[in-house]
Amino acid sequence: MLPLRGFTLAEVLITLGIIGVVAALTIPTLMQSYQNKQYVAGFQKAWGLLSNAVEMSEAHNGFANTWDEPVTVNNVDENYMQKYWLPYFKVIKDCGIAQGKGCMPTEVHYLNGDIGPHNDSLRHYKILISDGMSMDFCQNIGSNPYRQHIVVDINGSKGPNIYGRDIFWFEFFANEDKKIFPFGFHNDFNIEEECSLSGEGKVCGAYLVKNGYKMDY
Repeated sequence: MLPLRGFTLAEVLITLGIIGVVAALTIPTLMQSYQNKQYVAGFQKAWGLLSNAVEMSEAHNGFANTWDEPVTVNNVDENYMQKYWLPYFKVIKDCGIAQGKGCMPTEVHYLNGDIGPHNDSLRHYKILISDGMSMDFCQNIGSNPYRQHIVVDINGSKGPNIYGRDIFWFEFFANEDKKIFPFGFHNDFNIEEECSLSGEGKVCGAYLVKNGYKMDY
């Protein structure tokens, strides 16, 4: 009769220890990779929603280069927003230019950790849409051609509220065929430097587009 053989308690504990070390090293990386893919998907969805809104607005209001030029108070023309933008989103909360109404996070940060500007205290036009995204609209009056800046937090006020992670900056070129593009795509920015852990992250949408949608910063 063959003798019974098995693992000793010491061998079992050593094996479990090795598994624990490997898990501690690999699981955070896998979780971060998964989260980054979610952020990228959110960025793509936000871009699609903005582009679709422009197309629907043009179908009702004519080409964007024929739209009325905004007349702003505090960087926003509310009538312009209500005519050309708001009907083309599923808005669940319209904060307008009011402060502290919950349409944007109370505090946001750049990639480098510094505090960023697009929080709920700005007197920009702010909305929360049914997809859970927060949107901040600011008209860049006096620019040639006219541009509108739109900052989107793809998961609303949920964390981490960081540019280049869950917050992305877009530009709307009303007088050109460019239409909606990530901020920095058509500007002379050093995208690799700006979209890094030492940069602000405002142009990370442009970085993603030009680098195959890889969030490797």
